[in-house]
Amino acid sequence: MTARVDVPRPVLEWAQKRGRRAQETMRRRFRDWDRWLAGEARPTVNQAQDLATFTHVPFGMLMLPEPPVERLPIPDFRSGPEASREPSQELLETVYLAQSRQAWFEEYLAQVGGEPVESSGSAVGKPVGETAGLISAALGYRPEDRSTLRDASAARKYLVQAFEGLGGLVSVSSMVGNDTHRPLDREEFRGKVPCREVVRSGRC
Repeated sequence: MTARVDVPRPVLEWAQKRGRRAQETMRRRFRDWDRWLAGEARPTVNQAQDLATFTHVPFGMLMLPEPPVERLPIPDFRSGPEASREPSQELLETVYLAQSRQAWFEEYLAQVGGEPVESSGSAVGKPVGETAGLISAALGYRPEDRSTLRDASAARKYLVQAFEGLGGLVSVSSMVGNDTHRPLDREEFRGKVPCREVVRSGRC
């Protein structure tokens, strides 16, 4: 007897939305998709596993009685239409990966006896303008410094090297992990603060 899984319709629709898959795409991938939604059929365990992989959601979440409420574990300063949009799986996975790297970096610095970063925490409670000045000074990124950089690529390279020179960790990517089929949405990723103040590790 084939083992089947009870996946409620709201969870099926949540997985589809979370994976950013069109209805027709789901129908092409799963011939019984409409019957699953109508409650006329249930996916087999293998089909449920395929569904989880195809929509990039953890398999266990398909077993929930209702869709989970997922929130970003970091501050979100987006404005406009993107501000009310639920975080995509790509965004969540990228944030979790960044946090994992930060935790590793903190542990590594603790093991090698890393020194506290002098500028870390110096902007807490200060006005925006003053904070911007402190950051520019710490990175050596004043107007006279910026005038020597020929384009945006050179500016980014300069800032990355400057931040690493302060003892910080920089991670740059345009995709989820190493998956070239899952590019990051620039509009969704703007306005985030993926770092937190940890004086010992040199994170912001």
